[in-house]
Amino acid sequence: CPEAVDNDKTGILVPVKDVERLAKAIIFLLENPDKARKMGKNGRKKILTEFSEEIVFNRMKYWYKKLIERNPYMQFENWWFQRYSKIVSGREKDKDYEMLFSLGRSGENYQRYFFDYFQGHIKRNNQGRLFLDVGCGFGTYCDIFSKMGFSTYGVDYVKGVIDSARQNIRNDLINFQVADIYNLPFADNFFNIVICKEVFQVISDPKRAIKELKRVLKKDGMLAVITLNSLSLGKSFIREKIMAYNPYKIKKELKNSGFKDIKIKGIYLSPFSKTNLFVKTIISFKINKIMNLLLPFFIFFSHSFYIEAKKINEA
Repeated sequence: CPEAVDNDKTGILVPVKDVERLAKAIIFLLENPDKARKMGKNGRKKILTEFSEEIVFNRMKYWYKKLIERNPYMQFENWWFQRYSKIVSGREKDKDYEMLFSLGRSGENYQRYFFDYFQGHIKRNNQGRLFLDVGCGFGTYCDIFSKMGFSTYGVDYVKGVIDSARQNIRNDLINFQVADIYNLPFADNFFNIVICKEVFQVISDPKRAIKELKRVLKKDGMLAVITLNSLSLGKSFIREKIMAYNPYKIKKELKNSGFKDIKIKGIYLSPFSKTNLFVKTIISFKINKIMNLLLPFFIFFSHSFYIEAKKINEA
């Protein structure tokens, strides 16, 4: 790689697939250890000065902006990226701060529904099971799953959010990384569980996102998504720059993408309640489960929806 190697200074460049030249270069370095050590020192200095984490991040940010300029479909994601970045850095105040980052009463209500619906997939012993939170925010769910014994990973596309998660959670067992939902930095068939909460509403290509979430899931792995419901009677209150989805269309997309055992469940919130009492009551008395049995009707009263699916064990 000529960008990282200065020939005869930080290493030796050889033509691609030229085995003979490569062998000669290796023999030269073995016969000239002082020269090899000097190249190694120069190479380390070059990496630290030209390829530090901050420099590489700024380069990626530059090319990301260029890509967005060429692709109008990514402008929606960029609008939200800029908004989240400004808020988390303190450069911009937002009255919906708690809602945007799933904090306070809003975050607690979503958390109650999530674990009420997902608890059947959590075992007594979760050692060796890998968990990923895509759009992890400040890492609340990552911390919970880590304490339950999962090997835990969390990604968010805003660096400031990941920095805050590391500072707030202070759990060295959690692997936090900067990444977006379309390009997850993990191998195929890697995780037992992948969750994605309130991310679909700020992306423009759910089909591509589902494909990537499926890629990193192990066979028979569980996916759980929470996002806004376009069928909700309260959809008129949804702000302009946000996406809401028909849960039955998302179900169809999951099925077409290679998922099975797909279940839709409602997130029932009250716009008039100033406390968590409404949600606590619904869950405590299992009212939500009765409503979910009649979803074709009660889906219209569901502010958001929870949907889970299992990756098909393909041959």
